[in-house]
Amino acid sequence: MNKFGKILTTGALVAVAGVTFMGCNDKPKNEQPKTLWTADLSADGIFGVYGTVEKNDGSVTLKMPEGKNYAGSTYFGETDKNYDWVEGGLTVELKVNIDETNYSADDYSVWTLALNETDGKYITENTSFFVGYEDGVKFIYKAVGVDTDYDALAADSSAIDLASGSYTMRYDYDVNAQGEIVLTVSLLNANGNEIYKTANNAVEVIDHEGYVPGTAVKEEDVGGLRYLWLARTTVDGVVEGLKITE
Repeated sequence: MNKFGKILTTGALVAVAGVTFMGCNDKPKNEQPKTLWTADLSADGIFGVYGTVEKNDGSVTLKMPEGKNYAGSTYFGETDKNYDWVEGGLTVELKVNIDETNYSADDYSVWTLALNETDGKYITENTSFFVGYEDGVKFIYKAVGVDTDYDALAADSSAIDLASGSYTMRYDYDVNAQGEIVLTVSLLNANGNEIYKTANNAVEVIDHEGYVPGTAVKEEDVGGLRYLWLARTTVDGVVEGLKITE
């Protein structure tokens, strides 16, 4: 089953490690999602706009502009800043390398993924956080802005501790029975095991003419993906992979 016609019912927020959600809409375990786009990290221009991009063997390092707390972003190779929406939803997978020794109690890395309205203009974004604390670094998804209380996020009971290594963030946009966009955010470790999952999160309007902020984003109003951005950070970001699937 691909995502065409895939429907989920919006439920309560869940943020636990290793939870499996069963139901008629689950993709069979032996069926791989269809890859629509994969970033060629050796090419120029995949990440940019802010700061500099250092190419490594199999990865890129996103470096902050001097005196700033943000780094590179990507428009998924689209010059019009819109990767077209696919009926039923899209999934974005970002593989990053985390070195816990880079994170003190004052450090953070904030990744945000934005959507466009059908007119190609920004309508909303969803944000995940790597936050430092006295013993290392934690991961959490939260429906808050990029400028927030990072200490409170680290102390949140749903945040999980991470060791140094490669991790894949998975943003899975789906559509519920009311035609609204809902989001599941997962984190996978280097072995591909799911260690964090928060499911069926409401996706709400942040800013667009003609819409009321805080209302649900309908699939009929979504034109596509806008950007993925290391929007706030005190640590250079190391990206090992990026792809879009359905």
